[in-house]
Amino acid sequence: MDHRLDNGSCMSGDVHVQFCEQRWGKFLALTHLIFAFESKSDAEKFYNVLPKRFMKYGLTLNMKKSQMIQSGSRAAAKADQQGKRLPTYQFLGFTCYWGKARSGFWRLKYTSRADRFTAKLKGLRDYLWNHRNAEAQDVMKQVIRVVKGWINYHAISDNNRRVKAFTLVAKRIMFKWFNYRGGRRRMNWEKYTKMLKYEGYPEKWSFQSMF
Repeated sequence: MDHRLDNGSCMSGDVHVQFCEQRWGKFLALTHLIFAFESKSDAEKFYNVLPKRFMKYGLTLNMKKSQMIQSGSRAAAKADQQGKRLPTYQFLGFTCYWGKARSGFWRLKYTSRADRFTAKLKGLRDYLWNHRNAEAQDVMKQVIRVVKGWINYHAISDNNRRVKAFTLVAKRIMFKWFNYRGGRRRMNWEKYTKMLKYEGYPEKWSFQSMF
C-alpha cells in the first residue's frame, strides 16, 4: 500500500562530476552518481569518455541533467574572496552547496530541495482535501507517519531550519483541515497541539551527521 502523499519519486538520473583539491566526507546512497577529481583536466577527460562507455552497454547519459562543476574547500574560499559562490547541485532530494562551518572552514552543506519541499506540502493539502470526510483520527495518524518519514530522511547536517519549517507548516495545514471539518465547532490551537502531542506528532528529532 502506498502511503506517500505525492505518489512521486525523489530519484532521477543525475550525474555530477566534481573536481577539487581534496577528497573527504560522506555521500548518501549512490542511486545518483557523483565523481570527484583532484584536477580539472582529469575531470574533463572522464566527462568526455563517460557517454562513450555508457553506449557500450546500451545506456545513454542525460546531458541535460549532468554537469561538471568546480568543488572543494579551497575553491569555495577563493570564490568567496572574489565575491562569488560555487555552483550548487541537486542530489537525492537535497541542494548541495559550499558554506562556512562555525570554525570558519569551508565545507559541503545540504538543504532540502525547495521544489520538493513545496511539492510535498502540496501533496499533504491534496491528501487532506480528498479525505475531508474520512475518519479524523485515521487521517491524522497517516499524516504523522508521513511527517516522521520525511524527518527521518531529511534530518541531516545543516538542514535543521528546513525540517522545522516542514513540521510547522504541515501542522498548520492539518489545523485548517480540522477546523474546516468542524464547521462552527472550531478547535483552538492549544487544544489542537495537545491532541497532536498525544498522537505522537514529532516535535524533537535527532540529526544524522554527514561528516
